[in-house]
Amino acid sequence: MQVLMVPPEQLRALIIMEADLGERVLRALIMRGVASMEAGGSGPFLIGPPDSTDVRRLENFLGRNGDPHHGQAGASARIEN
Repeated sequence: MQVLMVPPEQLRALIIMEADLGERVLRALIMRGVASMEAGGSGPFLIGPPDSTDVRRLENFLGRNGDPHHGQAGASARIEN
């Protein structure tokens, strides 16, 4: 497999110049999203104590908006900046 690194501003210009490329990229992103939803792996994965106010707030927000999300009850994570 080969990877081509293209800076965002150059990618935008390329997609504007080559409409067919833009359509293919958009179609690939949509298909990836559909496949991810069908596999049950879409949306954010919430990690934290189930009694955490922040975790509950995020779960409520995502649920109200119908966004798929997953979580691991009782799990915690250390986030480093």
